[in-house]
Amino acid sequence: MGIPSERKALEWLHSICQDNEWLTLQSSESFDEGNNSTIIDVDLTVRSISNRVYCVAMGIEVFDGRFREMFDPTIIGKMDLEDVPNEEFSWHDYDKQWCKICLDIGHQEKRDLPICDQMVTLALCLRDDASTAKQIPLLDLFLAHDEREYLWISGYFLSGPETGVYGEKEQRHIPLEIRALCHVFACLNDELEVITLDGYADINQRMRVEAEKIRRKKRTLSQA
Repeated sequence: MGIPSERKALEWLHSICQDNEWLTLQSSESFDEGNNSTIIDVDLTVRSISNRVYCVAMGIEVFDGRFREMFDPTIIGKMDLEDVPNEEFSWHDYDKQWCKICLDIGHQEKRDLPICDQMVTLALCLRDDASTAKQIPLLDLFLAHDEREYLWISGYFLSGPETGVYGEKEQRHIPLEIRALCHVFACLNDELEVITLDGYADINQRMRVEAEKIRRKKRTLSQA
């Protein structure tokens, strides 16, 4: 597929964003003289039905008449708190709420699609994240939490959630339930040593269990 067709696809993606308030696309171009190629940095913002907001960053290289994905998309997410009063959280808290999310939605199928189609597919999956989470335990665990937990979790990875804090003294500031959750997955990974497909299945199952425990506890607290 030549550059004109790819650029038309990118323009089409921009038009989709203009027609949908929940989707925003920003892109910028630069020229890489060393590789004689154009680099397009794409940032996609998706507001989901479950009141989360996701930011997807992707690098695209235009070389020899083709668009090529330079690396897997980087995804971060948090609660959509646009309507929360400013005094509820400091700007520092707002920044801390962003969590890395290690998602690989339809990896093999995605590779067979043009890049702009990949971005549309990812955006639609994140828009209806609650349905997508039925197939992806990691996303299900992310959705079980809210802004209070996101403050303490740096990311949700294939191996489990992590705080990104490893010093014993610093960890004391993290709520016990968050430390306990991360400890569960750290121990599970230690037991598995080398994570195989069966190992990932065990981790995914544990994510489902923990997500349900979190929701059950929140329901109980809300009814108290």
